[in-house]
Amino acid sequence: MAMATKKKFRWSSTSIGVTLAFVLAIIIPFIAILSFTYAYARPALIKASEQNLQNDALTRVQLIDTYVNERVLDIQTLAQVPSVQTFVVEPPQNTASYRNDAVHASYSLAAGIYRDKNYKTWTLFNTKGAVLLSYPTEPAKHGNTFIPTNVQSVMHGQTVISPVYYDPKTKEATIDLYSPITAPTAQPGKPGPIVGCIRATLSLNYIWNNIVHTDTGSNGSGSTAFILDANGVRVADASNQSLFTTVKNKDLVAVLNAHSASTTLQTQPTGKNQLYQVVELATKNAYIHWYYFVLSPVSTVTTVANQELLATIGIALLEALIVGIIAIFARQSLVRPILNAVDRLRHNSTTLSLLAQKQQQASEEQMFVIDSSQGKLQSVQYYTDATKTALQRLNTIVPQLSNNRVQYDAQTMEHVIQQLYAIINYLENASEYQDTSNRKLAEVLNSATLTTEVLHTGSISASEAAEQAGTIVMQLLSIIGKTN
Repeated sequence: MAMATKKKFRWSSTSIGVTLAFVLAIIIPFIAILSFTYAYARPALIKASEQNLQNDALTRVQLIDTYVNERVLDIQTLAQVPSVQTFVVEPPQNTASYRNDAVHASYSLAAGIYRDKNYKTWTLFNTKGAVLLSYPTEPAKHGNTFIPTNVQSVMHGQTVISPVYYDPKTKEATIDLYSPITAPTAQPGKPGPIVGCIRATLSLNYIWNNIVHTDTGSNGSGSTAFILDANGVRVADASNQSLFTTVKNKDLVAVLNAHSASTTLQTQPTGKNQLYQVVELATKNAYIHWYYFVLSPVSTVTTVANQELLATIGIALLEALIVGIIAIFARQSLVRPILNAVDRLRHNSTTLSLLAQKQQQASEEQMFVIDSSQGKLQSVQYYTDATKTALQRLNTIVPQLSNNRVQYDAQTMEHVIQQLYAIINYLENASEYQDTSNRKLAEVLNSATLTTEVLHTGSISASEAAEQAGTIVMQLLSIIGKTN
């Protein structure tokens, strides 16, 4: 019965090579895919992320431009309302007509308040900058005047917007919109002379809360946005940090100095500890000159590309694991016939070893018998030789006795001589028989010696065959990665 082969697993170089061949059959195509992803797809994904930043900045700037243009349209519309024009052109006086015109003008200003909840107050001025009417609250001065020098062009027929003002008490930022008011004329489409202006104080809450603040994290973790005016002052910030401070980053300052309409760059903003992808886009309306900045950490910009790369690597590893498992099962199917052959070879090797041991034992016993027989044969040969010597001596003495028989009684001598000859004849026959037996025993011993040598040689050959079979078994087991 074949001896059971122990199934102790061991990775051999051959088994590793076979398994790796299966795995590499799947891994190599994935390496090609990874190379393509890293060389082409990844840069494309990074470019797409940068394009998303640009699209986001464009969307926010368009919202700002639309909002500003709508508010400009509000003030320009109210500046042309007949009740407003009539009230401004009329000199202030304590008459019922003037008071009636003031009421109708205030209705128009109230309509402006309802146009947008972020309007704080509406005010009418004459050409000297004096307040004629205000709704719902009194206007605030900027310095010592209601109409600063930088917006005096309103009196020359231009609609203008002031810089951003910030109230630390209310933590609210506002801008003032100015539009000229002309005297009413009887000719439609032909404005009269400028008789004053209208001012609307507008809070930036909509721009802050609905445009800038909502941009926090919209372009990945750590992304933010802010607005700089033409002087580099931060008038809006998604994180409300560094509001109304000038920008200090040299790269951003260079963008402002270049008055660039659109810029994409990488820089490390002040107070940050990593590199950011920055997209700048200038507003396009004709009334304010702001620069919208969208910032996202470079690590975030490349996150999608890195996730795509990691996903591909994960799929490759999963496929390799599956193929490795399949390779192990396939390996078991392939090695089963080899294991059966190993069992048979091991059984044959064991049988040969036992046969060699028995032959060796028989050879040793046969050698012992031969050695003993040869010793006895030498003793018999010695006595045979002694008998021959005695016979030769008798053959010498008897003739002498025969020649000197005169000294003895004739009859007695004759009788003795006859007996001696009989003994000699018997000894000669026995000696010849013994000699024949010795030769036959010697031949048997020679034959036994040859047989013993053959047995000894056969046992050596059987031992060598058993060792070779054992070596083959070990080599087969090594190929399939098992030990005995």
